[in-house]
Amino acid sequence: MNKESLRIFSSLREYLSLFILTFKKMSGLRKIKTDERLSPRFREKIMLAVSGVTSCAYCSYLHAKLALEEGIDEKEIEKILKRDITDVERSEIPALLFAQHFAETGGAVSEGAERTLVEHYGESRALQIQAFAQSVLFGNLCCNTVVSFREGRLEPEEKKGRRLAMMLSTPVAAMIRKRSGIKS
Repeated sequence: MNKESLRIFSSLREYLSLFILTFKKMSGLRKIKTDERLSPRFREKIMLAVSGVTSCAYCSYLHAKLALEEGIDEKEIEKILKRDITDVERSEIPALLFAQHFAETGGAVSEGAERTLVEHYGESRALQIQAFAQSVLFGNLCCNTVVSFREGRLEPEEKKGRRLAMMLSTPVAAMIRKRSGIKS
């Protein structure tokens, strides 16, 4: 992981805000009809796009593994993680660009970006794209925050105000690491 591109929680407030927002968005997915749900392949590409921006090793590994299980080509996975979406299906490009922008802005996308997403995919699918981008962003930040503390990547001044966010992130990061199969 590259320290310059490793995005972590800036504060306990950011952790709590993203936790609540993630819970709300993910709970809304239960209401979506089966025939309107995104395919597992498409979901994994969205999650890879977010993980590529945040540089989360655990999430990148986990979603690459799941993408392979869904039949996504290894080269396509690698490209998405490198933020190159030139070889994906044309119909998926707006969602992957949105997912990358979502991660870059910490979820603070413009109304115009959300409107464009709805225009391309309809309200139900746009909601799912946002929810999956939100959930993986939250997981990425949890993992990156824990890794930054454990590996001594933060100066003492940078740790201030983040210690509680790191403690709350630890169970999420442990679950993702375990699910990914990463041992260390």
